[in-house]
Amino acid sequence: MVQDNPKPMFSRESFFKFIIICLQLTQVTMLSLGLFYVMDKSWVSSFANGNVVISSLLIFQFVWIILSWRWCSQQDYLNLYIIFILACFTFNASHCVLHLFGLLDEGILDNRFSDVSIIQSLYFVLVSFSWLHLGALVGYVNSPRKRERIGYIHLTYSSVRFVSILLIALALPFWFYKYYHILQIIIRGGYFAIYQVDKPTGFAAVDRVLGAFLVPAALFLLATSRDSRVLRWLAIVILLSEILANLFIGRRGYFAMDTIVTLWVWHRSIKKIPVGLVFILGVCALTIFPLIFALRNISGAERLNFGIWITALGYVDNPLVASIKEMGGSLQTLVYTLELVPTARPFAYGGTYFWAMTTLIPNFFWDVHPALSAKAADWLVQTVNPTFAAMGGGYGYSIFAEGYLNFGWLGSILPMFIMGFLISKLLRWESLRFHPAKVGMVASFFSLFIWIARGESMSVVRQLFWYSLFPLLLMVLCDKVFRVVFKESKRYATFGDIAVVKQPNGQRGAKE
Repeated sequence: MVQDNPKPMFSRESFFKFIIICLQLTQVTMLSLGLFYVMDKSWVSSFANGNVVISSLLIFQFVWIILSWRWCSQQDYLNLYIIFILACFTFNASHCVLHLFGLLDEGILDNRFSDVSIIQSLYFVLVSFSWLHLGALVGYVNSPRKRERIGYIHLTYSSVRFVSILLIALALPFWFYKYYHILQIIIRGGYFAIYQVDKPTGFAAVDRVLGAFLVPAALFLLATSRDSRVLRWLAIVILLSEILANLFIGRRGYFAMDTIVTLWVWHRSIKKIPVGLVFILGVCALTIFPLIFALRNISGAERLNFGIWITALGYVDNPLVASIKEMGGSLQTLVYTLELVPTARPFAYGGTYFWAMTTLIPNFFWDVHPALSAKAADWLVQTVNPTFAAMGGGYGYSIFAEGYLNFGWLGSILPMFIMGFLISKLLRWESLRFHPAKVGMVASFFSLFIWIARGESMSVVRQLFWYSLFPLLLMVLCDKVFRVVFKESKRYATFGDIAVVKQPNGQRGAKE
């Protein structure tokens, strides 16, 4: 009797992923050991061509992250993890690329800091990236049994659409009021006048809070609109209105993120977008960023003069390089933090992460939320440039600077690993079994979370809960009610793990 060949313990795919994780673990170990040398300023000062070496390693690591993630996840080019890594690299390490190619006339961060501080900061970013990616790779690996369960979600499309339309109807009047008010300020005083007016707090900010539900609701609706042209156009009109409004105001970050997540939802739920089109749109966006920066301080009717836009673009020398240089300036937040902590202030030891979690409590019990007293971005600008802070200005912050602020050099290890692990788990959950509710939730999540590349956890935690998780919870609750009310109705049927509404012609309302 001939026995069948024994089943291999590991498939070729699993073995390949194991090799990639081992390579990443080796990289992490070597870079982490290097921290003991880089922490010593006397050793760093004797490190010949340190900027060039660290910059080259960062570029190599960026390429490795993209390729290894593509190999492990088997996802296509329009991938939210890669977009997140690109954002972190652009804001915290893009000066390395310009420096290596001789596109920075005055050096990294215009030579405002010592070479020792620059090398230490870049190496901290390098180690942080390695631990972040290790966490992402580990989090994406699942056994076949877990793979069957992790992507399960049971929601009717009608529940998702009902809650989305309800939130749109609730948010739309407040959204119009908010942008009418902002445009009035812009026309009178320019972009920075927005930050010089008193912001409402507590119950007075209810209109701003409710108006912010519009974009997440439109993303959920767009994700369910593959079979409905009316719903698709409604979602697109809302999202385009938000994108164009932010473009006119001069808020480049909101303009970019809303555009990216809209394209991703379309790519994931409606129709694949050609990679060439995405590349062209990205280059165009980077090209007009310096133009937006030059024009956003113009007030009055001049903003509506298209000729001024053309003239201003002519004064921008190499718009693509100018955009990357400006965004890469966020590295200064890490450099300042390395220089000021722990001499000017002690380590937070997880304090900023704790206060970030407290922002989940609504601001109804006090005029100013207590967590704002621990905001790292405010501390930094008030310490470095009090005059600029008094004008309402700021330098932002970064995911890496917050890690160092809390745990010093060890902040590049555990916080980054946990963050990468959780990000990959979320993307794994979304990718295994398609459902528009998951697509909408993940799109809303990343449209807010990606700000941590040049911000801090306190700025995103509350928004992540209320504008990504909360709508999904409402849909689950609504779905349970619908199942009770329409329990005996023949208009509802299920297939796979998705319940859908049958159309009058007998076709299903959506395809898995």
